[in-house]
Amino acid sequence: MEALAIRQSLEYFGYEVYVKFIGRPNDFRNFLQNKLFSESINFFILCFHGVGGGFVMPKLSNEIYAINEVRNKFDNKNVEKYCSLNNKVIFSTACTVGEKNMADVFTKNNSIFIAPKGYIEGNSAYIFVISFLYNYLINEDLNKAFAIAHGIDRETRQFMFFSV
Repeated sequence: MEALAIRQSLEYFGYEVYVKFIGRPNDFRNFLQNKLFSESINFFILCFHGVGGGFVMPKLSNEIYAINEVRNKFDNKNVEKYCSLNNKVIFSTACTVGEKNMADVFTKNNSIFIAPKGYIEGNSAYIFVISFLYNYLINEDLNKAFAIAHGIDRETRQFMFFSV
């Protein structure tokens, strides 16, 4: 329900929000290839579970997977294989994906990547995203909005900011 809670809060702030549920790994691949949204959208919030530095994918029955569809998780190598997002701000609330090897994949095309490096408590991830985007909305720059949200508590300090 994290995605819906974030959506409701951001819409209350006046942001226009689109939600796309990832039902299978190929949906995430299509997102990474910029096939799901208009090119004009430049902020993305990825609400996933993360483990071992990768995005956990929904588990499907073996007969449902498409040929060559990623199973288990999208680690940095799987993300790199498909990622063609350019000039975007990409948030992730997924635990452990805020490491340099994953960030390098997203920032290589002039994007900003913000994600927790460890196993962050869910409420802290939510408050970080809301605080960051609220402070950005009131005309703060990205770096200042990050500093404010990052400083809330020791959990929110797990979020890392990566840019080119």
